[in-house]
This record gives sequence, structure tokens and C-alpha cells, in this order.
Amino acid sequence: MAYWAPSSPTRSWGSTSHTGVVSAYELSTELDRAAEITRRRNVERRQIDEDKRAQEAKEQYRREHELLAQQKREYELGAVANELDRLAHIQEQRRATDVVLARKQATEEALASAERNRMREQEIERLAQNVERRRVLAADIQRGLTNNTIPRDRYSHLDRLLEKSEARTPLLISAVYEDPLPYIQCLADECRQTITRCTINHLHDSHVIPLFEETLQNGDWLYIDIPVTHYVNHDVFRKIATTLTTLSPSTSYPYQEYFRLWVCTSSPVDINETTDPVFPTIFTTNCLCATPSHSAANTRSPLAQKVIRKKPVDPVMVQLQMKRAELRHRAGRDSDSESDVDETDPASPRKVFGPMFMPSPRPASPDV
Repeated sequence: MAYWAPSSPTRSWGSTSHTGVVSAYELSTELDRAAEITRRRNVERRQIDEDKRAQEAKEQYRREHELLAQQKREYELGAVANELDRLAHIQEQRRATDVVLARKQATEEALASAERNRMREQEIERLAQNVERRRVLAADIQRGLTNNTIPRDRYSHLDRLLEKSEARTPLLISAVYEDPLPYIQCLADECRQTITRCTINHLHDSHVIPLFEETLQNGDWLYIDIPVTHYVNHDVFRKIATTLTTLSPSTSYPYQEYFRLWVCTSSPVDINETTDPVFPTIFTTNCLCATPSHSAANTRSPLAQKVIRKKPVDPVMVQLQMKRAELRHRAGRDSDSESDVDETDPASPRKVFGPMFMPSPRPASPDV
């Protein structure tokens, strides 16, 4: 089949080689090529559109991601700011609370200090009154003893304590019936001794050790008054007992052999108590104690007081003590009798530590 070409001046039918005449194959090829080009262009255009849409979607995702990240940062910054505000508010509240507590504590300390000062003033006033009262009472007792209006047997237990004691022997007494200090003052005057008195209470007890050391070096007497046994500090009395136990004659302090330690409690103390002792064991082991005897339990009389020592722990000493009690019982004497002090026995309680310190009247001056 042949087509007519417009540019050809002549017409030719059925010829494919004539100039201006296009064959069907060539036309089909050209059409296929044009269709392929069009298809490729469409594919490329679709690819470009898809890439553009993908790029736009990616950009949209990036913008949304950045927006979310910015919102997240803003939220975190807001949360941090809120947390900082909350912490600042809490710190301000704590600061205000600390100020209030500091003011309250200062007020309480001021009130406590004022109360302590008031109690200290009352204690000083009470002690001054007691000193004056005891001075007058000591003078009355001294006049009574001189005029024989007061029997000396009334205070025989104090005489026996002084007789059997030495510088290393603490003397434990009780004021359950009457105050023993006036008569002890009379004894001190008779022995030319100076007696120093101190009280242990709930306010303080730090003054005891300095007074003890001073009176020990000077060879004076120390009277420790304990109104309530609950206030006894074991560390203080343990140090005192250790010092007295290791005491020996010294040329630096020649008058320490005249030292006596009197400890007075408001109620009798069981020196053999081991469960909850009032005083440490090292103190009660070496002390002499004046306590009401069983026969005076009903009469409430201070005349019947006996001088005892802590019961021994050594089995040999326990057997010796039981043997003495049996001998006293056979002789019809009290089982707590002190008549054994006159026996020439090395274990006699007359001297706790032996004759190293012999009690003797104190000279009027160091030159005597």
C-alpha cells in the first residue's frame, strides 16, 4: 500500500522506493519511536512528580519533626522552669521554717538558760541557808557535847567510822534520820581539820574531781552530799576510788594521810548490790558504810547504826566471815556486831589497807 506525499509532484501507486513516499514500516517505526519517547517522557514526568511528592513529604515530615522537637524542648523547658520554681518555693519555705525554728530554739534556750540560772540561784541560796543552818547546828551540837546535854553515843557510828578509816578509805553514810554534817564538822574541829562540802545534783558534777584532788593534796576532809542517788556518776567515783586505791605516802604532799572522804546519801545504800549498784564496785569494795541495823528498823533511831564493809568475793574470806558470824552467834552477840575490830587478826576490818596510813591528830601548823 502506498501513500501520497504532498511534496511530490507526481503520484505513484504501489511503489516504495520513490522519493517522497514513506513506507508503512518506517511510519510504524516512527510512530513506535514517538510513542516510546512519549511513554518515557510520561514515565520521567511521573518519576519527577513522585520524587517531588516524596521530597515534599520528606520536607513535611522534617518540618513536623522539627515542630515536635521544638514543642518537646519547649515542654521540657517549661517543666524545668516549673521544677525550678517548685524547688525555689520549697527552699524558701525551708528557709522560713529554719528561721522560725531558729527563733523558737533561741527562745527555748533563753528560757532554759533563765530557768537554769533561776535554779542555780535557788540552789546557791538553799546551800547558803543550809550552810548557815548547819553552822548554827554544829555550834549547838558542840555546846551540847561540851555540856554533856547531847550524848555522844548518838553519833558513835561516825566516831567508829573515823576510828577505823584512813586516807584511802571512803566513808559512806546516810541522812535518813538526821543530817550528819554538823557532828562531822565537830569531829573536824576536834581533829583540826578543814572540811569542804560539795553537792552532786542533776545540774553539774564536774566540780567534784577538782575539789577531791585539792583536798587530797592539802590533807583536808571532803564531804560529798548526794540528795538523789540517781545523780551518781560512776565515772567520777570510779576515778576517785582508783586514785585512793593507788595512793601512797608522798614527800610532795605530806598531809594527804589526814585526808578523809565522807559521802552522804539521802537514803541507805546497799553496798553489796550487784544488779544495779549505786556506786561502782571499786568504790564500794574499799569503803566503810554506816547503815541502820536490823534492830533499829522499827524504832527509827539513829543510835543503832553499824559499820559494815562490802562482803568479800574470795571463798576463803567468805568462809572466814561465816566462821566469825557463827562464833558471834555462839557467844550471844549480834551477827552484825563490830566487836571483831579489837581482834588481832590480819583480816580485821579495823584497817582496810593495813597500817601504811595511820590516822593521827593533825598538827596545828606544818611547823609542829
